[in-house]
Amino acid sequence: MTIKKNEGETILTICKAGLVAIALCGTFGVYSLVENSVAALGSGVNSLADMMNEGREVVYTDMANAKKTVLYYAEPDENDAENILHRYKQYYVAGEEGQRGLYDAARNQILPNVYQDIVVLPYAYALKEDGVWRFYDKDDPERLLSEEEWDEVAPEVNAYGKYSTKLICVCRDQQYGAVDQYGKVRIKPRWDELQLNTLNVLWPLSRVKKDGLYGFIDEDGDVIVEVKWPYAAMETVKDEETGAKIPVIYVYDGQRWGGIVQNDRGKPAQVDWELLPGENYQAEHTPGAAQ
Repeated sequence: MTIKKNEGETILTICKAGLVAIALCGTFGVYSLVENSVAALGSGVNSLADMMNEGREVVYTDMANAKKTVLYYAEPDENDAENILHRYKQYYVAGEEGQRGLYDAARNQILPNVYQDIVVLPYAYALKEDGVWRFYDKDDPERLLSEEEWDEVAPEVNAYGKYSTKLICVCRDQQYGAVDQYGKVRIKPRWDELQLNTLNVLWPLSRVKKDGLYGFIDEDGDVIVEVKWPYAAMETVKDEETGAKIPVIYVYDGQRWGGIVQNDRGKPAQVDWELLPGENYQAEHTPGAAQ
């Protein structure tokens, strides 16, 4: 298929205008529309831009077992601090098992077919070789960003496929931690479970589990809510007086439920044993209770 440059530019102009209109919806709080529309329209802009290729016909590479992977994230505009840029790009991981490479949306090869697996991050590649994952510079894929090696690399994405946290969950020797987008360790791998905060930006804490007990840590790995609860989870509830949404960490101590909220300094207040989750929630999450 051939798309001439002038034809492609016209279509791209229309698509980009649509992206601007969609972004304005976010200003008025229509976030679900923004997420869905940016993903769909961004895909079209990305593919058209690749297919134009200065007016030349794009030659597609025959890729065995190709799997589409999407890089979708947001970052501040360097030229306008109040503006958020939505980045969306499609890639393909293709090749035989143990010999996979990376291709762009126009099927141009970016990385050779020598890897066991590939994860495309906003500013780096996570590449699996010899059974372990390592982080490499996106501008120079042969340059290691970190000497750390991992058994597992698990980026957190939301329901729309968008990267929803700046941290990447990693695992080594069955212990979980987190690195930043460049592979630098931010949370040391010492937890049996780590659930990175992805939804509740009102109180950006991540839930951890150690020796069967739960607690919460911040993005630097510091413990904020003691890891001593048989069950603990953060939920968002509506303040009956103000109507505002507030984060609550519901905890269970083995006999009773309570809730932890933020104090005036943004720190965890003492457990309020009268702040209870609903009966259905308790029935579903009380350890040992019949489901």
